[in-house]
Amino acid sequence: MILLFMQMCKYSVVDAKKSPIARVYDKYIYSEDIDANIPQSMKKDDSIVMARNYINQWIIRQLMYRKAQANLPEEMKDINAELEEYSISLLIYRYQQYFGAKKKDTAISVQELNEYYQKYSSMFLLDAPAIEASFIKIDKKAPKIYILYNLLHSIKHNDQKILKEYCEKHAKEFFLEPTWYYLDSILHKYPVNIYGQPDNYLKYNKLLETNDSIYKYFFYIKNYRLKNEIIPLNLIKENLKEILLNKKKNDMLKHLENELYQSAKKHGEVEIY
Repeated sequence: MILLFMQMCKYSVVDAKKSPIARVYDKYIYSEDIDANIPQSMKKDDSIVMARNYINQWIIRQLMYRKAQANLPEEMKDINAELEEYSISLLIYRYQQYFGAKKKDTAISVQELNEYYQKYSSMFLLDAPAIEASFIKIDKKAPKIYILYNLLHSIKHNDQKILKEYCEKHAKEFFLEPTWYYLDSILHKYPVNIYGQPDNYLKYNKLLETNDSIYKYFFYIKNYRLKNEIIPLNLIKENLKEILLNKKKNDMLKHLENELYQSAKKHGEVEIY
C-alpha cells in the first residue's frame, strides 16, 4: 500500500510542458515517463510492447488507487504512520549498508575460519561421498603413461619429484596436491564408471581412471568421507566465510547501536520515564 501510494504521487494534473499519453480521471502519464523506463538499446518492436504494458499497468494502478480511496474506511486510508515507519526503516537499512561498507575489518582470517570449523564441524555433514585426490589429465598418446600407476601410489620423495616433472612435461592439466571433490561432481563431469555402491568402491579402490577419445584421466584417492560424515573444510570454506562475515557485520551493528545508546544516555539525549 505504501509503495502504491508513493507511485501514485508521481503523477499529477496535466503538465503543459510535457506530452500526455494517457489519462485516468485527473491523473496523466507522459511520454517522458515512458522513455525513462525503457532501455535505449531495446529493439523498436520490443520497446513498443514494453511501453504498452507500462501504460496499461499504470492505468490499472490508478483505477485501483481510486477504488481504494472511495471504498476504504477513513482509518484504513491514513498511511502516514506507515510511511514514516517505512522511511525510518529504509534510512536505517541504507546507513547500515553504508556503515558496513566503510569498515575494513570484514575479511575472514584463516585462523577464524579454522577455529569456527573446529568448533562447529559436527553441524556440517556430507549429503554425499567426497574424495581427497590428486588429479591428472593427459593425452592418451603421451609417452610411458604406464609409469603413472606406480608413481601415483608411491610416497617416496624421488618418485614424487619424477611424477611432477613428468606431469609438467606431458599433462594437459594436473593437481598433485590432494584436493577434496564431491564424488558426484567427478562422475558427472568425467566418464568414470563405479561398479557397485560408492561406499564399497572407495573402501577397496585408490584409483579412479577413465578416458575419452583424446585424454586419460586419473584421480588418485588419498582419503575419502562418506555420507553423514563431517564435510571437509575445503568443501564448505566459502559457506563458512559467508556465515562468519554476516556474524561479524551483525556484531559491528550491535556495537554501533550500543555506542549510540550509551552516548545519547550520557549526554541526556535519551530518557526513559
